[in-house]
Amino acid sequence: MSWEVHSEDPRRVQSALLDSGSDRCEHVEENSTLAAAYYEERDSFGTVSLSVLCRACEDARQAVADEESVGCRDCHKSFPRRETLEWRWFDFDGPQGDEPLVICCACWDAPKHRARRERDRRERDAEFGIELSDDC
Repeated sequence: MSWEVHSEDPRRVQSALLDSGSDRCEHVEENSTLAAAYYEERDSFGTVSLSVLCRACEDARQAVADEESVGCRDCHKSFPRRETLEWRWFDFDGPQGDEPLVICCACWDAPKHRARRERDRRERDAEFGIELSDDC
């Protein structure tokens, strides 16, 4: 089981850039000051791969990712990724093997997912003994 970590935080990007094992887009290879984002694939043993991208390559990667077809967990229809949300419950743990639920925008406010979010809020509140916001 592996998962991806993405960041555009300048400190994290610079840290990834300093890693001698990181891959870099051709623009960052030529000029490291263009580094704008990094992607790290991890598994339970650590980093599998690390890539550093400039803004243009990051925008192109994001455009492709936004058009990727994904299935909604609730209605089982396919949508471009940009028309969905990934939902992670309060005790979500990627390294443990949890995978976020992909929910289309129409199903996000439908009764099934509202009930799921409410149940999660109650469990979170019970564990922490406080009420937290459930904003999307």
